Amino acid sequence: MKALAIGTSDFKEIIQTDAYYIDKSLFIEELMISNKAKAMLFPRPRRFGKTLNMSMLKYFFDIDHAEENRKLFKGLAIENSPAWAHQGKYPVIFLTFKELKLPTFEQTIIRLEGMLADLLDQNFPYLLDFEGLTPREKKYFNKIYNEEADDASLPTFLKHAAGALKKYHGIAPILLIDEYDAPIHAAHTHGYLQGMLDFMRNFLSAGFKDNEHLTKGVITGILRVAKENIFSGLNNITTYSILDEDFADKFGITEPEVDQLLLDAGLSANRETVRDWYNGYRFGDTEKIYNPWSILSFVNKKRKLVPYWVNTSSNDLIKEVLPKADKSTQDIRFDERGKGRGKNQRVYRF
Repeated sequence: MKALAIGTSDFKEIIQTDAYYIDKSLFIEELMISNKAKAMLFPRPRRFGKTLNMSMLKYFFDIDHAEENRKLFKGLAIENSPAWAHQGKYPVIFLTFKELKLPTFEQTIIRLEGMLADLLDQNFPYLLDFEGLTPREKKYFNKIYNEEADDASLPTFLKHAAGALKKYHGIAPILLIDEYDAPIHAAHTHGYLQGMLDFMRNFLSAGFKDNEHLTKGVITGILRVAKENIFSGLNNITTYSILDEDFADKFGITEPEVDQLLLDAGLSANRETVRDWYNGYRFGDTEKIYNPWSILSFVNKKRKLVPYWVNTSSNDLIKEVLPKADKSTQDIRFDERGKGRGKNQRVYRF
């Protein structure tokens, strides 16, 4: 069996090292062919493959490295899809905020400035002296590049970058924002939530709302922050939560995929034990979506049944909220279909 790249969220690294990969490439088909939404939000739990999927999208669409990236998808399902026509056709703006967890608002903004400067330096250096831009636009990007932009200029970066890339390539870009809520969670923990919400509302609105310089926009996160708090300006965004059937099998591992993984690992005899221990979840109308971290860790540890997921994140927010819950909330039990009842509680081991 191929090696398991546990904890690796870069699609290219997994493919190039010939690690075991569960094919989620038809996410691209559903995104580009089956779905007409222009801007989409995907809230999913931790360790369900969000960053890996976003990385896959980046490599698939990237117009600047189309030829070298094409071979990454050799043998995957997307090769036989009509969506293959979109391979290597778009400039891609990809930002992940998963490490943007600082104790102060000021530190967060400084880190973001560095991230945007790195994005220009590593992906779009040609924009700094592109003759198709106005002197004002060139000045803006050079300030971003040199980390000299003021706080008022940062929220418009996505819109400026999308417009400049459309001018350069002649086609509107794909915009990918991964783990958008990581800095919001940190802000809540450290006491600067309102400032972070205000900033992120402006930052995302400038990039996604009525942006004519955008082909598709995808946002992932763990939480769906209430629209009145952060997405109030985004009247065009469509949310696909774990309650929706669309895209239900594109994050996490389905039961047939678990069966194949255990077969490849020579662990098929443990199938019922794995089912009982890790349960599987219901996303939309799709039964049995498993947490990848738990299943891959079980296979890697060769039959060692432990709650792998429990140590992968902080539970500070839950610890804060639960003591404030009233008795009616504390008494809720859920059956296997997720409906609140008084009986048939199911215990999940993460």
